[in-house]
Amino acid sequence: MSTTIDLNGIKVYLLPFDYDGTYVATWINITKYVTNIGAPSNDIDSNDYSLGIYRNSNVNISLNNREGKFSDIDINQSYFKYKRSDSLVKITYQIYPEFNQAGIVEVGNFYLNEEVEIYKGLISDESYKMNLKDEIATLTILGLENLFDRTIVPYASINNGDTLATIIYT
Repeated sequence: MSTTIDLNGIKVYLLPFDYDGTYVATWINITKYVTNIGAPSNDIDSNDYSLGIYRNSNVNISLNNREGKFSDIDINQSYFKYKRSDSLVKITYQIYPEFNQAGIVEVGNFYLNEEVEIYKGLISDESYKMNLKDEIATLTILGLENLFDRTIVPYASINNGDTLATIIYT
């Protein structure tokens, strides 16, 4: 049985790569294509590690792909021009999705339709699924902590007493 999130008040944005391999300048709202968002999950890293246990988060998103917006890079209509893998996806929640009341509010202390970011991650192209009958594309969005799996550290540069932040970011 799959647990899903109520899509009322949820918005999904995409930040794909441009033709030159850099991220495009603005987030693209893809909410109208979303058919399902799975509940976020956490998995324990199963690789060899010596830094301790950390959890990898992920969420599955199903999208209507009848227009080809989430297809491979060789499709003209696709949002993906350089590559699909590692494009950023952001999920936000609107606190008041349909605020249709009138009244008086003190200026600066109240925000209509404020969006709160609840998840940001990278598309995993290895788990891309396309249902050809229904034209539904399913993407797995990996948490940003999955970048730690790809970080290559020259072990000769590690000194006694270095912190994890020093090792990774220097």
